Order: sequence, then C-alpha cells, then structure tokens
Amino acid sequence: EEFEPNTDISNVGEVHVGRDQVCVLTQDQEVRCKGRPYEGAQNRGAFGRLASVTMATKLVLAEELACAIYGEQRQVACWGQNDRGQLGDGTTEPARDPVNVRDLQNIADVFLEPASGTTACALNQMGEVFCWGQNEQGQLAAGNEQDQLVPVPFSLLRETRDVALTEATVCALDQ
Repeated sequence: EEFEPNTDISNVGEVHVGRDQVCVLTQDQEVRCKGRPYEGAQNRGAFGRLASVTMATKLVLAEELACAIYGEQRQVACWGQNDRGQLGDGTTEPARDPVNVRDLQNIADVFLEPASGTTACALNQMGEVFCWGQNEQGQLAAGNEQDQLVPVPFSLLRETRDVALTEATVCALDQ
C-alpha cells in the first residue's frame, strides 16, 4: 500500500505510530488519527479528530492500543484492542473510539507496554502508579495473576517519577 501525504491536518505537535494507525497530537491539543486501531476495526481513511478527547496533553501508541491524557481533570482515554483489559474500562471489548479508563484523574503521564500494548500504567500528579491489562505473570503487583480490567494501585511508592513496562515486567522509579 502506497502512503499518500495527507493535507487535512495542521499544527502538528507530535506524531505517533502503531501497527496500522498513525495519530497526531496537534498544538491545539486535539488528537487526530488515520488507519485502524486494531485488527478487524474499520479503517479511518483520513486524519479524523477524536472529538471526545479535548485538551489533550499526552498521546502514546503501542501495536494495537492508543491512550491520551486529556481534559481539565487530566483523565485517560484509550482505544484499540482490549482482549487483556488494556482499555481499563472494565470490559474486554475492543473500541475504535476512545473510552475512559475507570477512576483516573490528575494524571501526569501514561505508559504502554511497547511491543504488544497489552499492559498500561498511569502516574498521577501525586506520584502514585496505577496499572491495568495483562497480568499473567503478576507484573501488576495485584496479588494475583489475572488480567486487570480496571486500574489497580501498582505499589506503595508515593513519589514515583518514571515507569517502564515490558511484556512481563513493570518497574517504577521512586524519588
């Protein structure tokens, strides 16, 4: 498939690429995406604005998952595949359009496991970490090895400044 330059976006601040999707965060704090967010989803032919994600300050993409921090309350919305609960909305249904991750506000940063995007974590402004999604090896420190469909506290750390994820590990760096 040949890539064709698209002229229906402007003020691009950041460009992010997933497996079959490209999203941009504009300088006007809008998120616009082209392509399909997960296998089997309807293709977005042009860079369409995701109307529910306003005042976006952060955008991250993995293979079949995308998340953004947005709004005055600094919530997280995600869209894409959801077979391991990686949307954090309490379901395992995929979503072409953004859905809110449950019970997250005042989020400073959001992190995705880069290879498959089956695990996600958010760092709030108080330094607390919450994670959701794949947990088959207990990597979310939830006390079990079941996938977490909604965010769970990752640790007792209260001054976390960074988080790193792999398919089987979540690490948090404290102050």
